[in-house]
Amino acid sequence: MKKALLQLLIGPFLLFSSGLALASVSISVGVCNTDNIEEVSGGGFTGSGSCPITYSDGSNTASGTVNISASGFSVSVSGSLTGAFTFFAGSGSLTTTQDGYLFFCSVNNTGGVGSTSLSGSCTANAGGAGGTTSSSGAQQQAQATVVQQINAISNVINARMLANIGGPQPTKRASAESGLAAGNISEKWNGWAALNTNNSSYAPSNTNNKRSADVTNAVFGADYQITPTAVLGLSAAVDRGNGSVGAGSTGISTNGFAIGPYVGMQLGPNMALDLSAGLGRGEVRQTGGIKAKSDRRFAAANLGYVRWSGDLQYSGKLGYLVSTEKYGDISTNGTAAANTSSKSEIGQLNLGAEVAYWMNNGTMPYLGLAYSRDTRLNVTVNDPNWDRDSFTLKLGLNFFSLASKVTGGIAYTEEFGRRNARNATLMGNINFRF
Repeated sequence: MKKALLQLLIGPFLLFSSGLALASVSISVGVCNTDNIEEVSGGGFTGSGSCPITYSDGSNTASGTVNISASGFSVSVSGSLTGAFTFFAGSGSLTTTQDGYLFFCSVNNTGGVGSTSLSGSCTANAGGAGGTTSSSGAQQQAQATVVQQINAISNVINARMLANIGGPQPTKRASAESGLAAGNISEKWNGWAALNTNNSSYAPSNTNNKRSADVTNAVFGADYQITPTAVLGLSAAVDRGNGSVGAGSTGISTNGFAIGPYVGMQLGPNMALDLSAGLGRGEVRQTGGIKAKSDRRFAAANLGYVRWSGDLQYSGKLGYLVSTEKYGDISTNGTAAANTSSKSEIGQLNLGAEVAYWMNNGTMPYLGLAYSRDTRLNVTVNDPNWDRDSFTLKLGLNFFSLASKVTGGIAYTEEFGRRNARNATLMGNINFRF
C-alpha cells in the first residue's frame, strides 16, 4: 500500500489543479516519504507521509509538497504549489480504488496567481464493492444465498427419505406410499420449491465496518429415484438484495444465481446422506456507479439422522460446506479499475438437532438448535472482531397431505453468538411427488 496509496490519492488533486491551470502542463511526482503509512489489522490505515510534486510547461515550473495523514478509514490530504502559473479555484468529488478498498474523496483547489492550496479528504470502504469481501460481508452474503440453497436441498432429501420412517401411523402411510425404502415406482419424481427472506446486519464500534442487507432467495429443484435408496436431482437458485455499508450507510444492491446437481442416498432406516455442488454468477452495485461481478462456487455434504419415539421425532444433522465468491475488477460508471479484483472463501462446519411433534391433523411443529463454525474465512480485509462461532435457533411447522401427495413447511431462524451481528431468515417450502 504505502506509496501506491499516497500517489493514488494525490493523483486526483493534481488533475484538478492542473486542469484548471494550463492544458500543456506536465506533472511529476518525486520520491515519496511514506514508510510509516501502514494498513492495520481489521482494515484501515495509520501514519502519515508526503510527496514532492512539480508542474512544468517547458518554460516555467511550479513545485510543492502534498501531505497525507491516515487514521482508521479516514484519509486527509493537503498541500500547496508555488510557481509562475495562474491557478483557478475548483472543487469536486470522485471515487477511486486500491487493493480492495473503495475511496470516496472530495477535493478542493483554492486557486491564485503564483500559488494555490490543495485540500481534501477521503473515506475508505473496506472489503471490495459493497463490503462483500470483508469478514462480515462475505459470511453474511453466503449465508443469505448459497447456504439457503444447500439447506433447501438437504431438507428435501431428509423429508423424502427419513422424515416419516418409523413414525405414527399417518406418517408411516406417507412413507409407504412415497418413500424410497418402499421402492414405489409410481412416484419416482419429486419437484420442490423454497422461498427465503434473510435479514442480516453487523454494527461494530468501528462504524466503517458496519453493514446491513435484506436478501430474498428462491430455490427450485427436481429429483428422480435412480435406485430404491438413491435419488439424483438438479437445483437452481436466484437471489436479489439491497442494503448499506460503511459509516455513511452507502447504498448497495446485489443479485445472483447458482445451479448444480445433488445426490441423496439412504444409508439405513434412520440415516441419509446428501451431496450438492453448484456454480453461478453474482453482482454487487454500490451508490456512485460502482459495480463488481463475481463467479460463485459451492459444495456441501450433510449426514442426517431421524428416530421416532411415539409422536415425537428426533433428528440430527452434521454437515460441511465450502463457498467461494470471486469478484472481478471494480468498475465506476462503466470504467474498470485494474488490480481491484477480490475473493472470499468460506468453509463452515454445521451441527444441529431438532425435535418435532406429530399433531394427528397433518401438521408437525418442531424446534431446533444448530452450531456453526467458520473453519475457513479467507477475505480481502479480515476483521479480528468478527466471531467465527454462532448458534441458530429454529422454529417451524411441517405439513403433510397424503391425498394430494404434497408436503411442505414454514420456519423462522435466528442466529446468535456473534457480537454486534444479527442474521434472521423466514423460509417456506413445498414438495410435489409424482
